[in-house]
Amino acid sequence: MLGIESPRKPITGQFAKELREALVRARTGNLNQSEKESVLRSEKVSRKYNAVWK
Repeated sequence: MLGIESPRKPITGQFAKELREALVRARTGNLNQSEKESVLRSEKVSRKYNAVWK
């Protein structure tokens, strides 16, 4: 992945569980309040700035 060739241990435990749950919510569109606020902030910033990739 991106030039990294060293082996990595998979993420496990509570963090992995929370990450999977967040991904399911994002995929289904069933976001919690914090995630909805994050989306609104991102949209607001996106309207303010314009990035050009070259």
